[in-house]
Amino acid sequence: MAEEKSHGGRGAHGSEYSFASLPVFNNYVNYGINPNPSSLGTNDVSFFGPPTGTEWGAQASYTITPAIEAVAGTFNTNTHSANGKDHGADFILQEGNKGALVIGEIDYLLNQRASSRGRPGLYTVGLLHSNNAFASLANEDSESSGYSGVYALGQQMVYRPDGPGSSRGATLWGAWTRSSKEVISRMPLFWGTGLSYQGLIPARPNDIVSAGFIDGRASKFIPVPSSEQLFEVNYQWRHSRYMTVMPQFEYVWKKGGSNPAGTAVAGIQLAVTL
Repeated sequence: MAEEKSHGGRGAHGSEYSFASLPVFNNYVNYGINPNPSSLGTNDVSFFGPPTGTEWGAQASYTITPAIEAVAGTFNTNTHSANGKDHGADFILQEGNKGALVIGEIDYLLNQRASSRGRPGLYTVGLLHSNNAFASLANEDSESSGYSGVYALGQQMVYRPDGPGSSRGATLWGAWTRSSKEVISRMPLFWGTGLSYQGLIPARPNDIVSAGFIDGRASKFIPVPSSEQLFEVNYQWRHSRYMTVMPQFEYVWKKGGSNPAGTAVAGIQLAVTL
């Protein structure tokens, strides 16, 4: 349940595919945490990749030690491309935007080797900066240039009943992001935590049950600021390597704002791999 992240080289995609992500996030349905903390794209849409958007970018990684990896990347800031203009085929570098989104990240891969006896974990710390111009939340007729942000993510297997080499067990995770410029960042503060358990039912060793809670705080410069919170619980029933059925339940509620009432959502997801 903890596995090494992979990093590409260059091309038209988005930074979300190589930065600020954990393998355990794939166990959730909601977009608040899968594939990344949603605050990063809410504050800067150029962080997102397909679907629907694309951005030109280049990135590189360097293995400092077998357990420590450094990754850096620079990406275009065209909001039209990021929003999927021309069905994701807008590859123009500048359409009113400027500068670049630059990200640096350090990953610590704990007990990830095949010979490791300890329980695996993955810890990530990153910094990002954009010098693009953003609309001010305090005055829609003005702009403010640039912001910086920081994020910290981690997942750790905390229980493994079958011992070393087994993927069955419980993995705890946590995520936190912070943006330095609240006047242009719609969600300057975000955090979340959760637990995934693979093989809770011994007769179903590949099934995964997950629960998670996330909290995103809106900028004080939004006319009616609030914080939105979400709880999700789901169960991945893996029929075979080709098909997974996932019933899931979410509850969303707001603190403050004009409509603080909560909303419950239940659904089922079917995934077929051909």
